[in-house]
Amino acid sequence: MNFKIPNLREYRYRIIFSFVFLIIGILILLIGFWKTLFLVFCFLVGYLVGLAIDKNFILEVIEKIKEIFYIGRE
Repeated sequence: MNFKIPNLREYRYRIIFSFVFLIIGILILLIGFWKTLFLVFCFLVGYLVGLAIDKNFILEVIEKIKEIFYIGRE
């Protein structure tokens, strides 16, 4: 038998966000709104820190702070 899988690329964001909001809905029902909101906040902070490290953004910010306060200059 030859089954063809439809091209799901055009539906990928619908599928991804459907599952994300399903998980968020289940978490709200199980642990409550504020705890779920806190978990989402922690996830976003972790994601942004990881993104900043991946892009070397944090190192650039540290260098700019050093330049502003003349740290490391004689």
